[in-house]
Amino acid sequence: QWIGQTFANLGEGLAADGADAETRQSYFDEAAAVFQAMIDRAATEPDFPPTSNSVLAVRVQLGNALRNSGEYEQSLDIFSSILLERQLLLDVQKSAAYTYQQWGRAEDPSQLLNAIRGGRIDSSTGKNLIWGWSRLASVAGRVAKQQPKYKDLFFECWLNVARCRYFAAEQADGAERSKQLSSARRTLRSVVRQYPDLGGPQRRADFDRLLKQIQQLEGKEPVGLEELEG
Repeated sequence: QWIGQTFANLGEGLAADGADAETRQSYFDEAAAVFQAMIDRAATEPDFPPTSNSVLAVRVQLGNALRNSGEYEQSLDIFSSILLERQLLLDVQKSAAYTYQQWGRAEDPSQLLNAIRGGRIDSSTGKNLIWGWSRLASVAGRVAKQQPKYKDLFFECWLNVARCRYFAAEQADGAERSKQLSSARRTLRSVVRQYPDLGGPQRRADFDRLLKQIQQLEGKEPVGLEELEG
């Protein structure tokens, strides 16, 4: 597991440094291969994993590695299989939403709506296995009242709702671009009005950065949150 995570960390580090996509993908592919080998061995050797949760953790790592290597469908297959067993795993819901979001930005803009609204229907309930940012925000907000550690997730969700609208606007033009930018603005305005602290300095900086990007795409001066708070 340490070896697989090391490959994944190398890929993430290269992404932050702006390294070429092929090199980054090679590390994520290596990570995915290690995690898959562990899962396969656990399936045939019951005594191999220390606990059942150990296997779950590796499945999540595999899903994340597949997402980062651009294997979005396979990543969602992994997350859906986990959520079919334990739908209330909020970190897995978050990883699945990021998969839709990354897929939408990289290849298929229609997936950005799935990132917000969710996807992968559970045939037994007719509801989405993957909640998407909007429902995850609602659940995180309720859970945070009893477990404050989920407060940051609540703000992360709403930030990403607006980001998805912004990413959709980047890939559109004309009336559709204006529509997506307007939707992103409404989300940010609503969050700022209801929660002026925006979850603390780091999240506030994230919201400010996103609003500046929106303003730039609109051809306006990028003043950030100053516009909504003035």
